[in-house]
Amino acid sequence: MFKSLGKWAVIANPHKGNWIKNRQWGKIECYLKEKQIDFQVFFTEYAGHPRVIAKNLVEQGYKNILVVGGDGTLNEVVNGIFSVNGVDSTQINIAVIPKGTGNDWARFWNIKGNSEKIIEALEKGYLETIDVGRMILDDQSVYYFLNAFGGGFDAKVLKLANKLKNAFVGNGLVYSLALIISVFVHRSQKMKMTTDTQSEETEFFTFCVGNGPFSGGGIKQNVEASPCDGLLDVFALRKMTIQQLISAFFLLYQQKINTHSKVFLDKTRKIIIESEDLLVEMDGLLVPKSNKYTIEILPSSLHFFVPKF
Repeated sequence: MFKSLGKWAVIANPHKGNWIKNRQWGKIECYLKEKQIDFQVFFTEYAGHPRVIAKNLVEQGYKNILVVGGDGTLNEVVNGIFSVNGVDSTQINIAVIPKGTGNDWARFWNIKGNSEKIIEALEKGYLETIDVGRMILDDQSVYYFLNAFGGGFDAKVLKLANKLKNAFVGNGLVYSLALIISVFVHRSQKMKMTTDTQSEETEFFTFCVGNGPFSGGGIKQNVEASPCDGLLDVFALRKMTIQQLISAFFLLYQQKINTHSKVFLDKTRKIIIESEDLLVEMDGLLVPKSNKYTIEILPSSLHFFVPKF
């Protein structure tokens, strides 16, 4: 079915330089040609470029986009798609060969293995209608996300990890180191969260609004989240003592965090988060600061091609 959909635009992110671009892309290119898939590749060259490429492709009439990259590249592609005036996003199909750091979106769909296996699985795969998250800042600028939107401790870890990556050239332990450091430096922050059914104003340590369940490279914060149910899953932890924080980490890695005494949980179509100078991220990308974030779900608004292994 993958081949029968017609020509695919491949947006590839050579995020680790020429080694990735020349060697890994060469293999992917060969596999695609072996399967007689009609495609044209577009390499990204800078942060934000995937969004520009995707926007131009949709304006040119492309309906199928295969992303070779991680959650951040996928996020930018989705933002590019939705930035086209008058676009009918339900006519757009996206797929992914995960080559990022976290690959949390791909993890939900069990997309793993080498590129050859993934391309073979794509040939046997199917289209799934998925939801997309939309976020509006207080200046009315609009962003979209596939997987998750988070803030507080969640975003602090990401910001520090990005700094450490620059210092250690992408060391694989960077995220773990950032997490450990952030535990000692992060402080809970006063926020007001308003969902379809409840509102609470208190000090929150962290939060994650999930379309998918995974974030941070496999951490399952939103245990029951699904990108096909028309709802956002809200997870947050209120201010905690050291003992409660340690307990939270144990429960998080046991995928039992929803049983913690300080947890805030909800399923909603819309949530408004208000706070001053709040650091937030979506799909692993830091977002401009705002005093108010309005997040809502756009049900059944895009098609995702799921490989069948």
